[in-house]
Amino acid sequence: KTVRLKVPEAEKFFASWYKNETNIGIELSTPGKVAKQMLKKLGGPDRVRILSNEGILRLIQSTVGNGSATPTLTSKKLMSELNKIASKSKMWDAKGLLGWLLHIGALELGAEIQCPHCDKHNWYPLNRLDNTLVCEKCLDEYEVPNDNPQQGLVWAYSLVGPFRLPKMADGAYTTLLALYFLNETMHFSITPHLSFQKPKDTDIEADFGLLIHDRSYYGSKVSSALGECKSFKGEFEAKDINRMKNMAKGLDDPILIFATLKNKLDKGEKRRLNQLLISQRKARLKNGNKSRLLILTGNELFSDLLGLEKQWEGLTKKHKSLAKHIGGADIASLCDATQQLYLSSQSYSDWFQEVFNPKKETASVKEV
Repeated sequence: KTVRLKVPEAEKFFASWYKNETNIGIELSTPGKVAKQMLKKLGGPDRVRILSNEGILRLIQSTVGNGSATPTLTSKKLMSELNKIASKSKMWDAKGLLGWLLHIGALELGAEIQCPHCDKHNWYPLNRLDNTLVCEKCLDEYEVPNDNPQQGLVWAYSLVGPFRLPKMADGAYTTLLALYFLNETMHFSITPHLSFQKPKDTDIEADFGLLIHDRSYYGSKVSSALGECKSFKGEFEAKDINRMKNMAKGLDDPILIFATLKNKLDKGEKRRLNQLLISQRKARLKNGNKSRLLILTGNELFSDLLGLEKQWEGLTKKHKSLAKHIGGADIASLCDATQQLYLSSQSYSDWFQEVFNPKKETASVKEV
């Protein structure tokens, strides 16, 4: 008789494990709260799809800037940018993209009006427009230019809520796209826990944790995973890797996921992640298991439209050679493939053979 057990909720699992095994209480971090609110605005994990378009995220990034002003785009400018994005996609048109961004609450229509007292521009949502307005810059009142609205008033959209936060919403976009990739693109069953940390201690922190129902030729099991995320800028530094290693201590063979919106890693982060890969592989020689280090770049996180196999087929020769083996892959095979692609490493099987073949003197993992 087969007994099916329900996979536990990730939030309860990680909170209970860290408390019982390490006597560390963890809580949802600020980036985790942002990601949770963004997920709520989107309407659920499957709605993250709108964000799996690189053009949309770059438009959001450029509009928000450094977060010092209201992030707005005139109606004309926004439609121009959406038409550029839509021209590269077979799935969306500009009006469809605008409709989705309005539907999920990322954009709000309003009017941009120049204050006659300080010459600064102010953006007002539709429900705040009136004959008399207060300038948000100089706090003086002024009249709406009713006599010449075409010159004094410009229709404009503003990013709102968590979508207007700087620093790519504290990394929330990468976190949500990594979870979407694993669940929707690769069809792994997962239960996520958004960014968490030990209270007032950033040395004990993960951008996300999850329980993943791992499938393979030998059967299936539930594995834990921890994730570290970066956006279009920034690289994985030594402190990020050490933090992941600290968080992984005591967990039963966790998967370590490093996700970035960039399409390739910088030289320094490749070297640091290679060192982690070598130590992982050496530690796992006794049981012969593959290293559970997963690298996700923009090539994977923005692959939803085509699917990963088709996406890789259109990239480098190395991507193309691995693409035919990635459909329906288990998590260990996906890890191994991304290690070859982004860390310039050998496959685990080639590395394993060299370790036990004294006649060969080539490096275990190519140094960058």
